[in-house]
Amino acid sequence: MIKRLSLSVMLLAMAAFAMTGAATAFWTTSESGAVSITSGNADLDVAVAVNCSGPYEDPGENPQLAWNNIYPGLTTSDCFQVTNLGDAPLDVTLRFANTSGNSLLSALEFKYRSNTSNGSADGGFRPNGNTWSNGKPVGTLQPGDSTTFRVNAQFNSDGNQNSLQNRNAGFTAVIDGVTP
Repeated sequence: MIKRLSLSVMLLAMAAFAMTGAATAFWTTSESGAVSITSGNADLDVAVAVNCSGPYEDPGENPQLAWNNIYPGLTTSDCFQVTNLGDAPLDVTLRFANTSGNSLLSALEFKYRSNTSNGSADGGFRPNGNTWSNGKPVGTLQPGDSTTFRVNAQFNSDGNQNSLQNRNAGFTAVIDGVTP
């Protein structure tokens, strides 16, 4: 009986060894390829229609828009066309920076319209206030898309504005595009 048991154990060990030896045989293959990564870019193009009339024109690198001879009650407008020339979608905002002549600016109210019509405004703002220092959202532009908007400036006609005669004011209007 012990002989038979030893024979059984030996047969089991040989079977286990044979199975283990067979399980370690395998085939393999692999492929490889080079990976090239190129980042996109953010690029906005801005064109202006002065007084919202005539064709949109490229204002150049440092555009100067002049709103001259304004007086209480006057509203003047400029229209902007913004195009995303980059490869990535951009959240576009309009903001003010570098304000000067705050007494005159405080008498002006600006209104933004999401298109170039004279329809209802999307909101009023003042350049020297905090309302627009962080930017007024214009919208998200996908690559190749354009949008137009109008900015109206109105000289407030409330009260006596004699102290604002022959004054100068200025600010920088900045159109930003940031990836969402």
